[in-house]
Amino acid sequence: MGTWIELRCEDRCEADRKNCWSDVNAGPMDLAEDTLKGAAAVIRSLYADAKKAGWKRIEEGWVCKSCAARRAQASALGRGGE
Repeated sequence: MGTWIELRCEDRCEADRKNCWSDVNAGPMDLAEDTLKGAAAVIRSLYADAKKAGWKRIEEGWVCKSCAARRAQASALGRGGE
């Protein structure tokens, strides 16, 4: 049996949901072997895939490319990304 692992965007419940990759199940995901070694390998791979796809690591976790852009725009407007 395998273990399903995926990264979910921390901002997926925010206002602009239609563009969040997690809300359309388009984020990094994969099936790992049912071992710690297998899970660790898939997690490393998902992190690398997320970075290549434009996801950003924040204190709370990961945000997709779309939500990261929304945060950057909000920050530029002086709203601090919230």
